[in-house]
Amino acid sequence: MVYVTKADGSRQPFDLSKVYRTCLKMNIPREYIDAICRKVEEKVYDGIATKDILRIIRDEASVFDSSYSWISDLRSAISRLRSKPDFEQYARLILESLGFQVAPNQIIRGECVEYELDGLLLKDGQIYILEVKHHTNPHEKVDLTVVLKVRAIVEDLLLGYEKRINQIKISGGYIVTNAKFTDHAMRYAKCKGINLLGWGTYEDIERIILENRLHPITIISDLDGLELQTLADMGLVTLKQIIMFTPDKLSVITGIGIDRCQEILAKAYEFFKKLGS
Repeated sequence: MVYVTKADGSRQPFDLSKVYRTCLKMNIPREYIDAICRKVEEKVYDGIATKDILRIIRDEASVFDSSYSWISDLRSAISRLRSKPDFEQYARLILESLGFQVAPNQIIRGECVEYELDGLLLKDGQIYILEVKHHTNPHEKVDLTVVLKVRAIVEDLLLGYEKRINQIKISGGYIVTNAKFTDHAMRYAKCKGINLLGWGTYEDIERIILENRLHPITIISDLDGLELQTLADMGLVTLKQIIMFTPDKLSVITGIGIDRCQEILAKAYEFFKKLGS
């Protein structure tokens, strides 16, 4: 039996159905997928890393359509964003798509000390503190200590409100991450009413991104570091944002050459075309 090595070092039997599902998530046309699966099955070997399987899928998909050579998978794309300010801005856009009003970067005093928060969320008359956790390795997990921290902050801020040290009655907390949570973290959060938005959680960040077409600019894998920084520094962290501009306007506000802006926008439009938009 052939085993696959996951990012955390664990091993599991190779499952061709997962390759098929990955192809679907990459919006590869169904008429290509069977051929790609056969090629992957031919090339896998015992102990192969999941990232190498993904590379094979992209290489084989590029045989049918060259655009797959520059389209990144969503999980890897999000990990390429800078933690601050890129992912924080990206998290705010995701939360706004869920109907929250977001006030970023707040400092509020509790009974004991003041806290520098990633933001406050307002919805249906309720106010939540925001904790954003970004991982450059998307296969890392957010553990119980992060949830304990958020719960402790909520409790101290509520005590501060009761003693009129602050004027904001906090309803709870939200933790947003591009990673998964440990089982302990999820159990404690459910018990204590801390909301989790991450990979594979009840409020699944992947599902929300796909439903709202909030794909990060890093889906275009050949954007270099300076281009990513330049776009993100302008607050442009999603493809939906950049296609609001013409090439010349995008060039003017970012300083990126107009020919390159035309290329970036063409790739953004090509990506959304593959999504059927």
